[in-house]
Amino acid sequence: MPKPVDIRIFNIARTTLDRGACRAWLTDQQVPEDAIEKLLSSEVTDCANLVRLCGKRCYSAFVPELNPNVTRVRWDIAKYIDHILESGHGSVIEQVDYSFAIEGITRVLTSELNRHRAGVALSEGSMRFIRLTDIEYWLPTSVRPADSDTPDVAEKKEKTREILALAFKQAEDNYQALQEVWKDELATQAKFSSKKAITSLMRRTVPIGVATGGVWKFNFRALRHICTMRADEAAEEEINLLAQMLLQHMMTAEINFFGDFSINEKGFWQPKYKKV
Repeated sequence: MPKPVDIRIFNIARTTLDRGACRAWLTDQQVPEDAIEKLLSSEVTDCANLVRLCGKRCYSAFVPELNPNVTRVRWDIAKYIDHILESGHGSVIEQVDYSFAIEGITRVLTSELNRHRAGVALSEGSMRFIRLTDIEYWLPTSVRPADSDTPDVAEKKEKTREILALAFKQAEDNYQALQEVWKDELATQAKFSSKKAITSLMRRTVPIGVATGGVWKFNFRALRHICTMRADEAAEEEINLLAQMLLQHMMTAEINFFGDFSINEKGFWQPKYKKV
């Protein structure tokens, strides 16, 4: 039977520094040893360290007077990255990224999320290769019961949920009927090319609201843009929920890069620095 599922995110990878190579590079750039120790501090996340290194290399500003034009430098990492965001020096935050395995999202969402492909690497589950055993779907929050519902709204929501469940049940029945028609071509010993062709055919009966998943890698500039656009009240509700989940994770993991987001008077997230 079709069943609604929740969206789940898993931060499975992130940028890490090769400190040996960084040390060799900084030595090549004539950065003093005491400054190298500060620049590679283990008290700072690798992403923050790398952005600082990139930003300082742009101006040869690792230490004062390494570039004769530079007489002082910022060492406080929070103030340094805040200045990067404020000045819109976004190219250096493209250097760092986080990878998320995201499950329980629908093709409604991925068709919108995949528009943000600049600065994003995506590996979405293939319905051409994956034969479904059950059809899962995400139930929009807008039709879930709420304490504030009037009797009329509650009734409409209930009917909507019933229709959605019926639509996915019909899709699952159709999918299984096609499997029965082509059972010989889908048998265990059948050629994979035949299985792939039939699976590709069968997916045409599945609604866009089917749950899927995959892995998305975001550089920080792209992720800030996505959170700015999609955690906003104008965003579609499913991608709005995902953007909030990603943002809240990043506000804990990388506060220096995402700490300027706050909730506005309408209950949605917005950044202090929009154009980075």
